Amino acid sequence: MIQVGIIGCGWAGQRHQQAVINSTQAELLAIADKDKETLNLRRREWDTIHAYQDYKKMLKLEDLDAVVIALPHYLHKEATVQSAEAGKHILCEKPIAITLDEADAMIDAAQHNNVLLMIAESNRYNTLTMRIEELLREGAIGTAVTAEQNWFHKFERYGYKDRPWLNDPKRARGGQWIINGVHQISVLRAWLKAAGAREAQQIFAKEYRSPAFHTPKGIEATVNAFLTFEHGQTAKVTMAVEVEHHNRFNGVRIYGTEGTLTATGRPPLIALYRDKAAEPEIITLEEPAPSSFDIQMNHFVDCIESNAKPITNGIEERNTLAVIVAGYDSMKTRKATYVDIRK
Repeated sequence: MIQVGIIGCGWAGQRHQQAVINSTQAELLAIADKDKETLNLRRREWDTIHAYQDYKKMLKLEDLDAVVIALPHYLHKEATVQSAEAGKHILCEKPIAITLDEADAMIDAAQHNNVLLMIAESNRYNTLTMRIEELLREGAIGTAVTAEQNWFHKFERYGYKDRPWLNDPKRARGGQWIINGVHQISVLRAWLKAAGAREAQQIFAKEYRSPAFHTPKGIEATVNAFLTFEHGQTAKVTMAVEVEHHNRFNGVRIYGTEGTLTATGRPPLIALYRDKAAEPEIITLEEPAPSSFDIQMNHFVDCIESNAKPITNGIEERNTLAVIVAGYDSMKTRKATYVDIRK
């Protein structure tokens, strides 16, 4: 049984705690949160004996095998390095960090101390995401040629009431492009690679804000991005928090040499078009779907026990961040920007 500690008991920490409870392979040993009131509340709710305001004290527990880092983005690097140096395996919330230098330091610390570093990119463990990737890997549409992906989430007035630090671009590193764009870029990279593409090589991104929509300075309202991959494949990504739409995940279209795959999120539905004269093959997924946090936690524990590389390992999600960082550079310079991929 893997003994787990959770660093940060807010929105994300609560979801990871439930995933630990639901796992037959993991057990919650300790929690840490600098806010005393939150810490005491979670200690009672989760019936946890070991509770610390300073996570560095928690890291001294000899029985502690692994930690979940569910802290704001700008705190990921320090907590990961400290945990690696304490010899603990690490599941760190997305995005891996706020800069590539920080991400590289985290990866290097984990490698140097021979511990596992996995990034909690929950969208990669979504059953719809995984089924699409499986179909593409099996050659359902041949080799990818181009793709479109949309994500809409209408905010009447931008703000995360339960996570106010996300409203601060200095602490979050930006707005929707990093907060939710990192989800979309991670799965898009996985899908296109499954269909024969290589890594994202270049991005041209543009921000737009309608006159009627107001967000804090440094928070994007709508982002359109055009990506080019190493073999020449392309993808268009649109993210917006200022449009009316019935479905937050408006879907993906991936066009290949032998067919086209489309998918929507609610209800989870995949359509495969292989012949223009025939009806598409419709693939529906189980509802309610298993929790992506549960699947993610089980994968984390499996990787610890088998010494395997996680799907969302440090380098993989560092390269997702590289696309996000290049996108911000492109928005600023109004030019296409090359993506700094780490092999």
